[in-house]
Amino acid sequence: MISFDSSFSILIGLDPIDFRAGINRLSSIAQTQFEKNPRERFIFVFRNKRKTDIKLIGYDGNGFFMGHKRLSKGKLKWWPRTEGESLSIDSEQLVRLLKGVDPRGGYHPDWSRIDNHGEQGRAHFDPNGSGHGRSQSTYPEEQSQW
Repeated sequence: MISFDSSFSILIGLDPIDFRAGINRLSSIAQTQFEKNPRERFIFVFRNKRKTDIKLIGYDGNGFFMGHKRLSKGKLKWWPRTEGESLSIDSEQLVRLLKGVDPRGGYHPDWSRIDNHGEQGRAHFDPNGSGHGRSQSTYPEEQSQW
């Protein structure tokens, strides 16, 4: 997974962009849209019209980097609509945004449901097929030999 130190400021563009744009075009868009020097410690984040792809560009002091994320399914759950919402996000929120979830909080797709017994989404096998009760274990090394 991508990680950035806290010296980067992360800025999100409001309007969708043409995703044929490369580093030069994106740095020009960033300079115009945000009125920031793209060669400073910023990460600029953009989306396409369908809200299925995200592109980001930044400069680390040694050169530009560009990333492109396409969601496998669904659309981005959140994108800023006003300048107030688009000021900046932190690196943890950027990771959430890249996963297609609302970076402001709430449900995260990497979280799994925990059942009443404190186990995470394990299927329980009943070797007798009775459907009553729980098996001794769902792990083969812990199951008795039949």
